[in-house]
Amino acid sequence: MSIHHRVKNNLQIIDSLLGMQSDMLLNNSATSVLRESQNRVKSMALIHQILYESSDFSRVDFSTVIESLVNNLSLSYALDSSKITVNVETDPVFLPIDTSIPLGLIINELCANAMKYAFGKQPKGNINIRLEHLESDVLRLQITDDGVGIPEDFDIENASSLGLQLVHLLSEQISAELRIQRSNPTSFTLVIPI
Repeated sequence: MSIHHRVKNNLQIIDSLLGMQSDMLLNNSATSVLRESQNRVKSMALIHQILYESSDFSRVDFSTVIESLVNNLSLSYALDSSKITVNVETDPVFLPIDTSIPLGLIINELCANAMKYAFGKQPKGNINIRLEHLESDVLRLQITDDGVGIPEDFDIENASSLGLQLVHLLSEQISAELRIQRSNPTSFTLVIPI
C-alpha cells in the first residue's frame, strides 16, 4: 500500500517539474513535447492513485482510469467540448497494474493524437472510446474518431513520433493485437488477452 503511495507522489513531483519547465519555455514545440511527457506521467500517477484508493491492490478499476485520463487530456489540450465530443463506453473491467499502466499509456497516446490532429479545420467531431469483454479473458479496446483520417503517405508502422512508437511497443508488451483503420472512421483497435 505505501509503495503505491510513494510511487504516486514521486510521479506527481515529476509532473510538477515538467510543468514548471514548460512554463519557462518560449519555444512552442519544446513546450508541446514537455506537455506530452507530462500527460504520460499523469497517466501513470492516475493509475497509482486509483490503485491506492482501491480495497484490492491487485485490480485497477479501468473504467475509472479511462474517465480520469480523458478528463486530464481534455484539460491539457483545452478541448472545446462544444466542438469535440469524447464518448466513453466501458464494461466493468478490473486489471492488474502491469496491464493497467501500459494500457493507460496507449489510451493517453491515441486520445492525445486524436485531440491534436484528427479534426483540423472541421467545426465538429467525435472521439469514441469503447472497452468491452469479448470473452472472459479477452478485452477489446477501440478508439475511433470521425476526423480527417491518417494520410496514406504516413507510415504508421515506422512512424518517427514517440507516441505511435509507444503504442506499438506497449501493445507488444501486453500481447495485444493492434489493428488500424486510417479513415471513415479512423480506428485503433486492440484485442487484449487478460
